[in-house]
Amino acid sequence: MLLAVAVGVPLGVRAAVGGRWARRLTEGLVVFGISVPDFWLGIMLVLFFSGTMMWLPPSGFIAFAEDPGGNLHYMILPVLTLAVAEAAYIIRTTRGSMLGVMGRPFIVYLRAKGTRERSIVYRHALRNAAAPIATVIGIQFGVLLGGAIVVETLFALPGVGRLIVTGINHRNYPVVQAGLLVVATLFILISLITDVVVGFIDPRVSDRGQS
Repeated sequence: MLLAVAVGVPLGVRAAVGGRWARRLTEGLVVFGISVPDFWLGIMLVLFFSGTMMWLPPSGFIAFAEDPGGNLHYMILPVLTLAVAEAAYIIRTTRGSMLGVMGRPFIVYLRAKGTRERSIVYRHALRNAAAPIATVIGIQFGVLLGGAIVVETLFALPGVGRLIVTGINHRNYPVVQAGLLVVATLFILISLITDVVVGFIDPRVSDRGQS
């Protein structure tokens, strides 16, 4: 998710304020990221980076505490697989939110004052467009918990998703129920944190809720 935010927000801003080529490039990335399934993208990345180029391991896991470099080496492909779709949703939301803000009267006023365009975009417009972006990031973070099940199984990662799949295959229902409870609890906590963050970003949301 950190990688998706680091890529998606700047590209979404560029799509909103950039030229025609920036819009076309980001639109292509959004269509690709949303339409391509995680398992297919993961397989293609393994075939290219592991099977053809021999740069990265196809699967496996090393704990970060045991070997930070080895952990990063094994996590590159799973992270890329999950980040592509998440970045696409963030790009689309950021672009739409920024387009809505850039047409407001205060943006015209700032330009009339002679404020630098970069300051208008990143200091004023992005701040006012941040609430919908934060909401989508929180929602996609919850979706990521479910999507990670396929990726963990594909790359043989020892996560909760793979544990649930193993429990299903062995008909170990208590393990499946416990895993689903953990995922559901995390989803609820992330939703709660997202609501709190959105309230800090845009106090008008809290005021509407109280009214």
